[in-house]
Amino acid sequence: MHQVFLVAIPVALATSGSSVAFLEMIFIDGIPYAVFDWLTAEARKPRTMVKLDPTFLSPADGKSDYVYKAVIRDPRIVYGG
Repeated sequence: MHQVFLVAIPVALATSGSSVAFLEMIFIDGIPYAVFDWLTAEARKPRTMVKLDPTFLSPADGKSDYVYKAVIRDPRIVYGG
């Protein structure tokens, strides 16, 4: 089972721009991953996740444990163009 952290992260919108989302984040072999959803809540096995670049990750001082300073894409969304 992974230790889960909360990360504030800008996620690209399907049309244009981005919106800050609060996602759960785990580390696998020292690499951070944003988790969009889980296979099961009990087992805490991630179903959809995105590998994060640790150079954009910093500790937060408010509503989340970390802040990510780059926009990511939600792999569940089909983006135009």
